[in-house]
Order: sequence, then structure tokens, then C-alpha cells
Amino acid sequence: MGTVITDIREIEAAFDDICGRLGSVLDESGGASGVIESILVGIGGLRSRFRMCMELNDACLAAFHDPFDYDPETETFYGLVDGERKPLLKVNRADPNVPITVVGSQKMAAFVPRAVVPNPLSTGEGDEAQRKLGDELQAFYYAASKLWDRIEQELLGKKGSKFIGVKLVRNRLFEHAVRGEQNSFGVSGNVGPTVKPMRYTKSKDEAPYDAGLLPNVEEFLRYCLERIGKP
Repeated sequence: MGTVITDIREIEAAFDDICGRLGSVLDESGGASGVIESILVGIGGLRSRFRMCMELNDACLAAFHDPFDYDPETETFYGLVDGERKPLLKVNRADPNVPITVVGSQKMAAFVPRAVVPNPLSTGEGDEAQRKLGDELQAFYYAASKLWDRIEQELLGKKGSKFIGVKLVRNRLFEHAVRGEQNSFGVSGNVGPTVKPMRYTKSKDEAPYDAGLLPNVEEFLRYCLERIGKP
């Protein structure tokens, strides 16, 4: 996963900007534009779903037991194996006299939501958050893809829509997924939740990896602002 494309506060500001621009266009039409009003309502609903997905992302992260840690004294990475802390990797380097310092870390995890059997690396609350996150992500991407089509085609009169991240996730990772792939999800503190980070199949039809909710929403909002323009 890459670094954060933008700050959540910037995303919230972009939502405000889009709503303001659409509101101005609606006022200019005398409130008679059903398309603008429908898109404005859709943006509001999408914003609520985005917030819910990020709340569940954070809840999942908080519930996961961090299975890895680094011991600077022995320069060894440890992890949980069958519930026991065991050494996984000892750093092998040319000059052992040069110390290694961990300056930062990023917590992330991937999972397949479980209906009954609990995840040994998570809590009961985390299992419930994982199930909800999968449903909310699917609802978000279906709504975002449909809304993007409305902006491109109904508002701007285009024949087709630019294939951006929200459409890739909806079309390639949900609607037309590779047969045999499980609905896995990822959570992280840098790009937010991701769809299908765990791949068990390899084929020419394999979809690109999901960039993450934060980059996808940032891209969606950026293109919306470009399309709608300033009032």
C-alpha cells in the first residue's frame, strides 16, 4: 500500500466545495434542475457512507492484535504463530555495528469476513466490524460508480464515463470478479480500507489491485470538481 494521497480533512473540504458548487448551479436554475438536485443528494449520501467506512476501518484496526514486533537488542522480528510469540526474521547485514532504528510503522491487516468462526487475531467486536465493513464498502462503491455515471452522462452529456478508481473497484472487484476469489478486505491507517487485497487465483483476467478508499475518494472528488467547475 502506498502513502496517504490526501488528508481526510481535505476530503471533507472537497465534499463541501462540491456541494457548494452544485447548490449554486441549482440556484441559478431556479431549483428546477432535477438532475442537479439528485446528484447533490447522492453526494450527501456518499459522504455518509465514506465516513462509515472509515469508522469501521479504524474499528477493525483497533480490534486486531498486532502480530509483529521488532526487538532492537537482538535485531529480530517476532510474530504470533499458533498463539505463541516466535522469531520470524533476524536481520543479516554487513556491518552489525551500525544500529538499526525503527522510525515509524504502519498498522494494516487483511481478512475474509467470517460468519461463525472467530478470527484468532481479532476480537469479537472486530469480527462484527469486519462483516459490516465489507457490506458498507460494496454499497459505497456501487453508489459512487452510479453517481459518477450520472455526472458524466446526465449532467455533462457524455456517451460514456471516465474509468476511474471507484468504477474499477465496483466493476472489476465486486461485479465482475475473477471466479474463485474470496471477498477479502484490507484495513490500514494510510490508504483506508481496500477490496480484495488477498489473491488466490492467477489469470489473465486478474483485476488491478485496489488503491484504497482514500485515494479513490480523492480522485473521485477531484474529477467532480473539474467537471462541475467553479460557480
